[in-house]
Amino acid sequence: MARDPKTLRKAYEYKLGKDLVSKLSDAQIKKLSQYYNSLPPKEQSKVDSDLVKGQGDFLDVARGMAEGIV
Repeated sequence: MARDPKTLRKAYEYKLGKDLVSKLSDAQIKKLSQYYNSLPPKEQSKVDSDLVKGQGDFLDVARGMAEGIV
């Protein structure tokens, strides 16, 4: 799903939080989006549930990308 970087950034601000997304490049957000969209619906639901709780591998990867670790 190709999206405008500004629109994609806004969507991920909602998922990950504005502070974390502000530390990610457009390319990093695109990679996260590609990974998320490649997941089956059941896994996407699990990721979404984990994000609401502030936990999970997806959030850890995003944090790692923001810190330059991943």
